[in-house]
Amino acid sequence: MTKLLLTLTCLLAGSVSATQLLDPTRPAVGLEPVKGELSVESTGLVLNAVLINGGAKTAVINQQAYQVGQRVSGMRINYIDNNQVRLENGRVLTLFTTVTKN
Repeated sequence: MTKLLLTLTCLLAGSVSATQLLDPTRPAVGLEPVKGELSVESTGLVLNAVLINGGAKTAVINQQAYQVGQRVSGMRINYIDNNQVRLENGRVLTLFTTVTKN
């Protein structure tokens, strides 16, 4: 009986601590969309990475590699920086910031 009670106590203690874990997929506190900014769902463009090899910069957008001058969703890429891409329509794609615990 004591073993059963001890086992149940351990199982319940494990489930309580699991409910206190932070969800790593939640956006960081304070990261809210800017008014007027298009959402990822409405535009379908996500900057996944920026690759820099010497002077050559490549942007990975929606899992496809692009360079300055190429078109993505009909828009020319004007500029590639370390963490953002500027499109001809004025839109700026930015890499997600690191999510940290506050």
